Amino acid sequence: MNQKTVRVAVGGVCCALTVVLLMLNNLLPSATVALTACAAVVVFFISVEYGITLAAAVYVASSIICVFAVASNPNVFWLYTAVFGLYSVLKKAMDNIKKRVITVVLKTLYAVASASVYIGALLFIIGVEQPLEFARDNIWVVPLCTVAYLALFFIYDSCLSRLAGLYFSSLRNRIFRGH
Repeated sequence: MNQKTVRVAVGGVCCALTVVLLMLNNLLPSATVALTACAAVVVFFISVEYGITLAAAVYVASSIICVFAVASNPNVFWLYTAVFGLYSVLKKAMDNIKKRVITVVLKTLYAVASASVYIGALLFIIGVEQPLEFARDNIWVVPLCTVAYLALFFIYDSCLSRLAGLYFSSLRNRIFRGH
């Protein structure tokens, strides 16, 4: 089979799987962060196996479909597009930088920027006001949440790296044994 055809087919199937995982947020609203992170893992594996270009195409397509598929929950859309999905596309490029310090600085900048976009979308586009009022009354909340978010972000990054290591050490050979 033609390699280009395989790439398009895999991209389409992974886009559909990503959208299904995002749509599951409508059934399991308490698992929003976990399901959204799992949807982004699909995009990450496309990036690892087929490259950043196909991963970006899957990310953009799934983001566009997500607008309509989870219209009742805009939190899922912003969490996927601003935080998890885009990072899954960019992680491989960040990890390929030779100097570890630059990689950590770029990942930290991405984490802060993505959190800012996500919180801005919640406050100004969706119109969620409660966190703003709570943070105004309790000044310690913002720094504490920032530190907690950065810790969770780097745990997620570590999990993605370990999943990629597991994939290359044992799963890839089992999946593509006949090729």
